[in-house]
Amino acid sequence: MSRAKYCLLIDDDADDQEIFLQALTDIASDTFCIAASGAETAFSLLNQSPHRPDYIFLDLNLPEITGFEFLQAIKKDARFRSIPVIIYSTTARENQIQKGFSLGADAFFTKSV
Repeated sequence: MSRAKYCLLIDDDADDQEIFLQALTDIASDTFCIAASGAETAFSLLNQSPHRPDYIFLDLNLPEITGFEFLQAIKKDARFRSIPVIIYSTTARENQIQKGFSLGADAFFTKSV
């Protein structure tokens, strides 16, 4: 029997969080996901939780620091650098997508409007 998956969603938009969490529930009932509204909260969750997320979904437009800055910080931290990070953002600009990959993102999805 496989263990449940754990993901961390970092997105400051409550509606986007709700849509994401509902979609995840519909397609992956074995996945538990917690949402953080900003990078500082996400850092706290990562540092305090006894469980490391299996993957992180990251919005780029965050209130405290940008998603790029968050991505760069966790990829520098040996405890978290192996966690796959999927950027989930409204941007579809090629330079932003390439920047995400250059900083260590594993995938990039553009939110639909």
